[in-house]
Amino acid sequence: MTTQGTSLGKDFAAARSFRFSIRTMLAVFVVIGLLLVGVRFVIGVLQVPRNAYATWDGACLVIDHMRRNNNEWPKDWKELGATLSIGGGVTRNGLTIEDLRQRLLIDFDVKSENLTIATIVNGRPDFRVIRLRNGNDTHWEHAEPNTLVYEYLKDPAEFLKGWNYHSQIPIP
Repeated sequence: MTTQGTSLGKDFAAARSFRFSIRTMLAVFVVIGLLLVGVRFVIGVLQVPRNAYATWDGACLVIDHMRRNNNEWPKDWKELGATLSIGGGVTRNGLTIEDLRQRLLIDFDVKSENLTIATIVNGRPDFRVIRLRNGNDTHWEHAEPNTLVYEYLKDPAEFLKGWNYHSQIPIP
């Protein structure tokens, strides 16, 4: 009987020595919080190139659509999807229409002729008809989507000579 009592006493003493202090618990929560913030940061950083390609490819796809349709702005994602399907269903950077749809907001209510009268502010047109859903302004240098659309509509022949336009489909 004495052996059992001693064993229970040791277990109880070990459990008491394992108790966390408030300082230890706070440190554990801080470390977990920093890890979560770090993971979220890394995920965000990894999305930057995909978002930049999405804005670039989205603008080029809209331009491809306008080139095939007498400079008419697309009416919806279905029209853009039909345009992309002509080129195999994926952009040059491997994005599908669904990838673009998940990342981009495109104002389908605009008239392309209204975009040519835009005012240029800080090197960009004052409209935002193509933008990221997350609200960020991510794009490659010289490939801001609204500027690409504006430059195309202002002077299609000159624009198509530039390096920053990559057709997503074969143009007749």
